[in-house]
Amino acid sequence: MGVAPPADALHAADSSMDAGASIIGGELDSHVSSDTARMQMDSSDTVASDTKSVGDTSGRFDAGVVVGDGTTEPSSASAGCGLIAKDQDDSYVQLQMNEGGSTVQRQFYLSRPQEYEPMTLHRLIVGLHGRDYAGKPMQGYLGLEEPPVESKANEIFVYPDALLRNWGSWGDAVGWQLGPGAALSNAAGLDDNVFIEAMLAYMFENYCIDKNRVFVTGQSWGGDYTNVQACLLGDVFRAAVPVAANGIYYLTSPPVSCVGDVAVWPMHGLQDAYFPISLGEAYLNFWLEELSCSAGTSDLGIATSDGSPELCIEYSGCNQPVRWCLYSEEFGHQIPFDYFSVETMAFFRSF
Repeated sequence: MGVAPPADALHAADSSMDAGASIIGGELDSHVSSDTARMQMDSSDTVASDTKSVGDTSGRFDAGVVVGDGTTEPSSASAGCGLIAKDQDDSYVQLQMNEGGSTVQRQFYLSRPQEYEPMTLHRLIVGLHGRDYAGKPMQGYLGLEEPPVESKANEIFVYPDALLRNWGSWGDAVGWQLGPGAALSNAAGLDDNVFIEAMLAYMFENYCIDKNRVFVTGQSWGGDYTNVQACLLGDVFRAAVPVAANGIYYLTSPPVSCVGDVAVWPMHGLQDAYFPISLGEAYLNFWLEELSCSAGTSDLGIATSDGSPELCIEYSGCNQPVRWCLYSEEFGHQIPFDYFSVETMAFFRSF
């Protein structure tokens, strides 16, 4: 079982809501590799690059790849295919961003295969942390790269860091600005969306990514932000797994229109002490409507480590796959540790 991050009791749908519980502050990891790559983002979003190519990449990639069920789906190679890895494995990558006229250093934790193959198409998985946490510890918390998940040589993981900000009546905390759909809430702000897009652009420019296989997951405030990314960047992300999120106030304050069609697997706890089931059902219903699902369901056959069946289902008739887990009381506000990592990666690998 992973180590639980601090709970997100204070990022509430109602900006007038007071704190309902004490928060254990997370300690941000300040490690930055001495030779980590730098990217300068100016007002025209120009990327400075000093990467080296391994040679001509034309005609080197198949138009399709075989996925989990044995079928072949289209692939789309990023501009970074053929370039030698720019960054060390397991290191922070820093980006210099412009926020409000000032230069702000942003960073994300990069985990790539040690024996990186620049001519191999890689899935890209983004992990988003919750309140008062950071990218590097989120890697261990989510467990997407650890046993019992089988390691794959064609996957790269990135875990971005949010910033410490003042959120009005919520106080100071490390957390995510939730974009245009949260403009009327405490979580208003667009800078984090610009950062996430810059991070993705960096990865596409410097690594061999299958742009048809980019995925995102996150817990609590990171679950909120997963829903935001799935909605606003639904033409970039192929599938999303939001966990223990705080309803959909960040998509409705004011309402925003989603782009693309993204597969979604919401998960929420039966006894989440911070966000009740109704808030989990809110983002489930949002995606059921967004993806035009019918009422039919099928059981996914998922169980906890002691064999107890979980309420995990898949909906039928959707434009893209939509699943739902209402997980056991024992996991509270955290991810369902018994199966989250294995099932999430199996879901992502099915595309």
